[in-house]
Parts: sequence; structure tokens; C-alpha cells
Amino acid sequence: AAYFALFVVHVNEQAIVLEFGKPVRIISEPGLYWKIPVVQTVDTFDKRILDLDTDEKEVTAADQKRLKVDAFARYRIVDPLLFYQAVRDERSVRSRLSPVIESALRRVLGSATFTDLVRDKREALMKQIAKQVNEEGKEFGLIVDYFGVIDELGEALDLYTSLSEFEREDLSSTLTGAAEE
Repeated sequence: AAYFALFVVHVNEQAIVLEFGKPVRIISEPGLYWKIPVVQTVDTFDKRILDLDTDEKEVTAADQKRLKVDAFARYRIVDPLLFYQAVRDERSVRSRLSPVIESALRRVLGSATFTDLVRDKREALMKQIAKQVNEEGKEFGLIVDYFGVIDELGEALDLYTSLSEFEREDLSSTLTGAAEE
């Protein structure tokens, strides 16, 4: 009977003890804990940084140029009770946080020019999106530690540094042609 009354919270976990489905205790420290069998259940949540990748979206920049972007976020659960009440589990985060990310992405990237997006202000724009996502994500009990966007042109620009001089000139003319379209 003692086997059913004990549970372990690992170093990389935090837990909520539920009594008939209602939260009664939050545990954030690792260790061996007691619960009342049958009456109480335990839900655990990861303390580590978790990944969320969104589907590819087409965004129109302020200068009316279109760009296909694939956004990703790295987040942590900072308030397990609020997270449990708003989202329930880590699998549901995608359906709740993806619309928040998409709207922030469209607001910020839609107000910047194509040149800002791919070259001049890329890092500042990513921080601005992360800030907006964090403001809206507070209601889910999580915080976004890092936000990034991958786009076709951005991947090519990241690749640029490992190319030879001849390949750089060829890629540069290709990118210039794509940017002018």
C-alpha cells in the first residue's frame, strides 16, 4: 500500500498534486513525496527548456514583399499551477501558443521592410516578437527564452560564410535577383 502512496519528483520536473482533480499542492523541489492513494493524483511538468516549432507561414513585409517563414520558440514552464489551469499538458501548448506566435510574427514582421527582416534588424525583430509572445504567454504560466525565424533567404545568408569567393558572388547575385522580385 505504501508503494501507491509514494511518488518521485525528478530534478528536471515540477509537480502538482491533485485531489479529485483540484490542485492542492505544487512541488518544485526534487525528492520522494507522499500522496493519498486513489484520492490524489500527480501531474508532472518539465522544468527544462522545451521546443515549439510552428508551421511555415507567408508574411508580407511593410514594403509588400512576401517571405515564407518557419518560426520556432524555446520556452519554460514557470508557473505549473497556471500552466495546468490554462493548458493542462505540454502537448496542448502547440494549439494555445501557436496562434499567439503567429499574430506576433505578423504584427512585427509586417511592420518591417524586407531589408530589415533579412539583414539590418533581424535580431531586434526576434527580440520584439519574443517580448510580445511573453506578454501574451504569461496567462499560460510559461516564458519564451528564445525565439527565432528561419526563412529561405535567411538560410542562404547563414550559409554565405562557408562558401568560396566564386560561390559567394554567384549566391550574392542570386539573392539580389530574388530580393528585387
